[in-house]
Amino acid sequence: MRPSKSRGAALLLSLWALFLLAALVMSWALNIDSRLNLSGSENRILEAQAMAASGAEVAMAPAIKPNSPNLQGKFGPRQSYSARITGEGGRLNINWLVAGENPVRIEMLRRYLELKGIELNERDRMIDCLLDWVDPDDLVRLNGAEASEDYQPANALLVRIDELKKVKGWETFTSAPGWDEELTLNSTGP
Repeated sequence: MRPSKSRGAALLLSLWALFLLAALVMSWALNIDSRLNLSGSENRILEAQAMAASGAEVAMAPAIKPNSPNLQGKFGPRQSYSARITGEGGRLNINWLVAGENPVRIEMLRRYLELKGIELNERDRMIDCLLDWVDPDDLVRLNGAEASEDYQPANALLVRIDELKKVKGWETFTSAPGWDEELTLNSTGP
């Protein structure tokens, strides 16, 4: 092989090596960048959870009274909390209303939905679907809904008030702002 051809081959070989090295460095840098972004997001989530917990702790302190200035606080430029003290006693306990399918309690729920402006047929559908959601059997009520391919009721009382969003017929009701302000699962009565 002549010297000029071997120099050209060496040049091509070194250019390929540089290209591969640059690609590896760029890949490594992108990997580091994505990990840093993920870590930053996780830190912000952890920070938000800590702020929420600290606000809740402040609100539950025995010395704090409603409308206390301590219910709102700020830690740094982007961190703040605002807590509100409300009683559960003035809210309707959904689990209490549907437990045991007591007709008097079901009528209370029916009246509440009527006061919210929900039409008769829609009310019946909402209540039957909720009863099918909490009952242990697979029998479908007149306007209710039991298990199907795309719908799986818990067949148990609600654990979180947000579960109401999963119950068929309650989609419109639970999409309204503030829908859960008058409902609870934590009181001992209606």
